[in-house]
Amino acid sequence: MKLSGRTCARGGDDRAGCLMLKDRVWAIRSRIGRLYALLRAPRHGVCAEIGVWQGGFSARIVQLRNPRELHLIDPWQFDPRLPDRMYGGSVAKNQADMDAIMAAVVRRFADVPAVKVHRHKSLDAAKLFPDGYFDWVYIDGDHSYEAVLADLEAWLPKVKPGGAMALDDYIWRDETGSASVKAAADSFLARHPGHRTRLVQGQFVIRKATGG
Repeated sequence: MKLSGRTCARGGDDRAGCLMLKDRVWAIRSRIGRLYALLRAPRHGVCAEIGVWQGGFSARIVQLRNPRELHLIDPWQFDPRLPDRMYGGSVAKNQADMDAIMAAVVRRFADVPAVKVHRHKSLDAAKLFPDGYFDWVYIDGDHSYEAVLADLEAWLPKVKPGGAMALDDYIWRDETGSASVKAAADSFLARHPGHRTRLVQGQFVIRKATGG
């Protein structure tokens, strides 16, 4: 079925059904893109995930890539300024909820020695690792332009030459309609040319240049 604006402009059940179908299509495309990004990680490699939430994608990393090390990095910090987001009110209602989510992630991976949980903001966590440490880094943190650009600047040096960094939600738009993730990635690559890139279903993968 074609998902046109005209189709979704209908009222009542027709509009609700159209929006549900759009959500399903988006979810399928997102899974395809995330699988592509995940398979850029080598098996038994050293990996990091920035922005963990409940650990669902983390479990897929463990299942499909069996990393030697997987560092899960998230502040699990409630932000009431963003009530439409999961960590600002749409799911978690307060800091206690975020604390409970973080505790559940720790329990979920308690029997997986390769998994290390770091309750830090992204830029603070980056300082914990030497340059060239990771084979693969997945970034799904703060989606603001400034934060995405700062994450890219902080984490690409931590990736080995020839390694990969994947950026979630490349085509995402914020509450004002700004494509902040894309804008930050474009700015970063303008500053740091020479890396190979590929966009697959909203997942933007940067393959670090062997001389970079």
